[in-house]
Amino acid sequence: MLRGNCFWIVLCASLTGPLVFAQTAKPASTERVLIGILDDAREEMVNWKPGVAGDRIIRPAFEKTKTGWHKVEPSSIPAQINWTVAFDGRSLGLIASKAIPNGSKPKEGSSRYLTAVQAIVTPATSTPSVGAPSEKYSPLATGPTKGRRPLVVVSKPYTSDPDGWKRLSQPPEAIASLLREAFRKDFPHANRCKEERSCSTTGSSLIPR
Repeated sequence: MLRGNCFWIVLCASLTGPLVFAQTAKPASTERVLIGILDDAREEMVNWKPGVAGDRIIRPAFEKTKTGWHKVEPSSIPAQINWTVAFDGRSLGLIASKAIPNGSKPKEGSSRYLTAVQAIVTPATSTPSVGAPSEKYSPLATGPTKGRRPLVVVSKPYTSDPDGWKRLSQPPEAIASLLREAFRKDFPHANRCKEERSCSTTGSSLIPR
């Protein structure tokens, strides 16, 4: 559970920086809208695998219902979804996805998915991307891997930006404080270990608050 929460914190932080959020148009209050992330299958890149992940997936993240915006629950995600890929206030194209059975693995010998995911049905040649894979979007914090730029996908054709959001080199301090607070809530005694296999009181130093 903590691993999954940490993943979302890091991913949301990366999206609030160099990426542009294409804010959706305001649908009717009773209309259900899903927002997800077109992402690399980062779980493939274990053991410092070089290169770029072979597969791309959809990570459903949020949904809007008559009660407002919420984190999407895996049990409520439709078996198949048609998505509009949004970037910089415009549509890059349409893709379709289908559910992946719970507990599935990206490829034999790799770890389980960190979040609820759907497999992309659309051919890879027709799946939109922006720019070339870069270490800037690497699935791992460090190492020889490269990643494709994550993109926002919407279950309705909403890509306009009525509020005129702008690019930021880093999140505002108010958002950064919330991220730090959420991290400290889940990891109140996080340590930076000198060795990966063991982390004792005498062999580590606390990360500065």
